[in-house]
Amino acid sequence: PNLELIGNTALGFSSLKIVTFPKDSKLKIISKNAFAHTPLQRIYLPASLIEIKREAFTFCRMIEQVHFDDNSQLEVIGSDAFSFSSLKAISIPHRISVIKKQAFGFCHNLFLIEISDHSFLTSLNRDAFSSSNENLSIFIPKGSILEKKRKKW
Repeated sequence: PNLELIGNTALGFSSLKIVTFPKDSKLKIISKNAFAHTPLQRIYLPASLIEIKREAFTFCRMIEQVHFDDNSQLEVIGSDAFSFSSLKAISIPHRISVIKKQAFGFCHNLFLIEISDHSFLTSLNRDAFSSSNENLSIFIPKGSILEKKRKKW
């Protein structure tokens, strides 16, 4: 539970399939390529996580589910963080303020993104979902800052 950082390529190219962190985890950062190119299917991320760096889960072609703790402190999803993955749906925790370039790029199975009520999201890169499923639906809370910015996409 005292682990605060998963370093660059720390678990990348491994044979991990399911990852769960303890409730009292102190994990703050998942670094570049930390889980890249693994057969990961599911990951349960702890509330303490603040940032997912670029390409952290890129080419995780088996991953379908990413679970965030209800009290998630996650603020940033980096460039290409989940690119070329097999995600089908994802709920963006309310504290996320930044989703960078191609964070979900080339996710051909992704059909649903839900942005929570009272979202802090203020920076959504125009290419965050580029070349993903053409039937992708993004649910944005009515009256949110993001809804007002939506017209610029």
